[in-house]
Amino acid sequence: MQEEITRLLSNNCVIVFDTNIFLNIYEYSPQVADFLVTISERIVPNMVLPYTVKREFDKNHKECHGRQTGKFNNVPKKLKQHTTQMRDKLAIQFGILKGFQFPDIDMLQAESDKKVNEIEEMFEQYVDEHNIFDEINSKFLNEDKVHKLVQDLVKSGKLLNGFGPDELYNICEEGEKRYKRNTPPGFEDGKTKTGIQMYNDLIIWKEVLRFCSENQKDLIFVTDDVKKDWWEIVNTQRVSFRTELQKEFEAQTGRKMIGLTSGELFSCLSEIFKIEAPNTAECVLGYDIENYIDRVIDDGLIEDIIGELGYTGENFVDIVSLSHYDGSYFDFAEEAEATEVLGYEFGGYVDGKALYYLTIDVKVKANSSKYSGRDSDTRDVILSDERTHILHGKIVVEVTREVDSYIDQLTDDYSYSKIKIMSGELAEEESYTGEDLCVECGVGIGDYPHYNGGLVCESCAAGNSRGEICPQCGQKVPFEYMAGNGFCSNCTEKYDL
Repeated sequence: MQEEITRLLSNNCVIVFDTNIFLNIYEYSPQVADFLVTISERIVPNMVLPYTVKREFDKNHKECHGRQTGKFNNVPKKLKQHTTQMRDKLAIQFGILKGFQFPDIDMLQAESDKKVNEIEEMFEQYVDEHNIFDEINSKFLNEDKVHKLVQDLVKSGKLLNGFGPDELYNICEEGEKRYKRNTPPGFEDGKTKTGIQMYNDLIIWKEVLRFCSENQKDLIFVTDDVKKDWWEIVNTQRVSFRTELQKEFEAQTGRKMIGLTSGELFSCLSEIFKIEAPNTAECVLGYDIENYIDRVIDDGLIEDIIGELGYTGENFVDIVSLSHYDGSYFDFAEEAEATEVLGYEFGGYVDGKALYYLTIDVKVKANSSKYSGRDSDTRDVILSDERTHILHGKIVVEVTREVDSYIDQLTDDYSYSKIKIMSGELAEEESYTGEDLCVECGVGIGDYPHYNGGLVCESCAAGNSRGEICPQCGQKVPFEYMAGNGFCSNCTEKYDL
């Protein structure tokens, strides 16, 4: 591909960017965006700007530019939230240990506080760096190099002539016939758009054909709209630019052409021009998904994933790890005990669908019952009392997002149409029945004996209005049975305390 691009450039070919190439640059970090603009500036002598691309860019520019101004504002808040939660949880645990009179707890707590302080200082340092990065981003947006690139193309006479009303009418008539035959480009837009907007891709194509024919130019056409009305798709994989478009171009112009995504073009141009890309340029033209992932999580994605466990989750459970389970009855709880998104990545965009893959650490409850026989009269199945299993593990979830093109993706749409658990394994961490629950709160697992029988959980054992732990016997004892010396009456009498 690099050899072909080099050959076309040496023959003074024309390079045309679809509208989404210009608009998508705003989505990247300022380093990557600046890198893309720098490379684009090197090929300005070869570039031309279709009139319809200019019109679409002007229509969407303000929204794309404005959305990036507050890109990093939430970072300090999110980092501070985690250290605050850490302090609170540790304080509870240290309080419990002190109640049990564990040795050197004050020393341990002081050392722990020191480590948390170090983490906070590390976060503060990152926030300082983030502020610098935010300034770099603001500087890039204020300079608006993308808009300047478009303006420079116009000023240097690179803007193609648009079509008149009669010509547009004829193109729309032709487009209606082409779309019925699924002739590219743009027939996918006929399913979702109305009026002349559904023919914009075809109008751009016609502008390019006219210019290259009149000026006898080879063509490099660049678009990130990777639907099947621009690209050959085989088994959901993009293979090549549509052969119909290549044949139409050669038949009308007598010249050669290639179709590329911006990732393919910029990767080759960086090698040709020896422009070193920043590390983040490895994800060039994979759009910024952080905002999308945050929004869908805020809108209930995790809750829907837990709901999906109710349908397919048993396929990802390590059955061998389940205690007292014979396969009779198993059901997931509707809410998770804990979840954490460990990572995510963009999985591709084909045929109107964008795929994302999230790796999630999840802890969830499930209930099971064992087969105990059948009622002798009704013959109904008899199940044992429910046992609760705490399951923990990692799962990989595929999230499908319906989008028409990368331009449509830039609108304020953060929906998803489908979620599917792809892989993972959940194994039992613990299990219990109702008899194992705390006799006081009825929620936590009982770990400590109670004076009146049964067990109390760690939280209730720490002390409340119902009593406290006797350090000698280790039981949770009501206050009326405490001797006033920190020990229960029985131990005081028995051990002469």
